[in-house]
Amino acid sequence: MTAERRRRFRIPTNVLFSFQSEADRNEVARGCMLNLSASGAAFESEAPLKKGQKLFLELQVPVRFEAHVVRAQADGKRANYGVRFEKMGILRRWLLSHYVKRALMGEIVEYRR
Repeated sequence: MTAERRRRFRIPTNVLFSFQSEADRNEVARGCMLNLSASGAAFESEAPLKKGQKLFLELQVPVRFEAHVVRAQADGKRANYGVRFEKMGILRRWLLSHYVKRALMGEIVEYRR
């Protein structure tokens, strides 16, 4: 997605997180968040995902986020994905905005490759 189409500011980050697919909630996959905003994110994962697939992401925020894959780009063993957060009420949006602010202030532990 181009910067012109983005409505929210994205911050670069390297935060590990876990997620599950709606199709298989028994399997937990891991990813590394590359950037994050209050409405979406970009991440790397070895899990195979398809555009339009529904996910449930768990960050270091005490709430789960529903998201849809809007971009999928394979590059060898790992792939790059973009997701758009869905069904975000006021509380979830506030929690995510607070998380983004904490990351900007350097309070979030990052994964170093």
